[in-house]
Amino acid sequence: MLIVSDFKLNSAITETAFDKWHQCPGGKYGTGCNAECSCRNNDVCDRVTGKCPHGCPPGFTSGTCKEACPKGTYGDNCSKTCHCIDDSCNPIYGQCAHGCVAGYQGINCQAFCDKGTYGLHCNKNFHYWLFLCFQVIVEDAPVFVKVVVVIFVGVVANWVAVVVFDFRLAVFLSRFCDKGTYGLHCNKTCNCIDDDNCNPIHGACPRGCATGYTGSDCQEQCSPGKYGSGCNEECNCRDKDVCDRVTGICPHGCPPGFTSGTCKEVCPKGTFGDKCHKQCHCNDDSCNPAYGHCAHGCVAGYRGKSCQECEYETTDYTIGIMK
Repeated sequence: MLIVSDFKLNSAITETAFDKWHQCPGGKYGTGCNAECSCRNNDVCDRVTGKCPHGCPPGFTSGTCKEACPKGTYGDNCSKTCHCIDDSCNPIYGQCAHGCVAGYQGINCQAFCDKGTYGLHCNKNFHYWLFLCFQVIVEDAPVFVKVVVVIFVGVVANWVAVVVFDFRLAVFLSRFCDKGTYGLHCNKTCNCIDDDNCNPIHGACPRGCATGYTGSDCQEQCSPGKYGSGCNEECNCRDKDVCDRVTGICPHGCPPGFTSGTCKEVCPKGTFGDKCHKQCHCNDDSCNPAYGHCAHGCVAGYRGKSCQECEYETTDYTIGIMK
C-alpha cells in the first residue's frame, strides 16, 4: 500500500519566524544589532530604526538621538540658546568654558547683567554718564543747556541707546514695566527668544522673536504650515497636517519615508515606508525611502518593483512512504 502525503513549505513564513527568533535585544538596533539606543530615560528604541518612543535626552537630537544639539543650542529638545563667547557651549547644560557674550552672566550665561550694568563680564556701569548729565542740570549752567540735557535724558537718549549703546539701556532710561511686558500700560506681552526683555515702548526684541512668532514686535503667530524661529520652517506632516508652530512636531506622525519629531529626516539606510518599518531588499543603496522602489534591481531571492516579493514563494514536496 502506497501512502502519499503532500505539504507546502512557505519561505515567507519561514523568514518571518526566523526574524522573530533573531530580534535585537532591548537597547540594541540596526544591522547586526550593533548599534545602541540613546533614548530619554534609557527607553528601549525601535529595533529596526533606532527611533526613541519619547524623544532624546537633553543635549541630543535626530531620530536616533545620536547627534548633539546644533551649534548655538542646548538642553531638552535643543530648545535653549547658548550665550557663550565662543563655541564651547555644553550641549546638555549650556555651560560656557570661556565666559559669556556681552550682557550675560552665570555658569550657563542665561542671566542678564545686574540692573545698571552691561557689557562683557557685566563690568560697565550705566550710571556714570547719566550722573554727568544730571550734574549739568543741577549746577549753574545756562537755562538752554539745562533744557537740552533734560530733553536728551528724558526722550532722545532712549532712541540713541537702541542704536549706539547696549539695547537694555533703553529699558533703563524708560518707564519700567514688569519683565516680559511692554506698552503704555505695560499690558502687552513680550515674545522674545529666551524670554529676553523687549523694548518697553514698541515691543521689539533685541535678538529676535521666540519660536512660533514673527513680526517687528513678535506678536504674530506663525501661519498654519510654518513653525520655528522667525516662522521660517515648513511643516512636513502626514496628510499635510499642520504641525506645532513652536516645535514643528506633527500631530499624527510623518508621511511615509520620513522620521524624527519634525519629520525632516528620511528613513535610515535600509528601511522605508510608514514609520520606516519596512526593510529594503535592493542590491545597492537606491532604495526609495517612501515606497522602497529599487533603481537597480533586487538582491537574490526577491523580486517586484519594491523587491518585497519572494522569488520562490512556495516549494512543493511529495513524500512517498511504502508499506
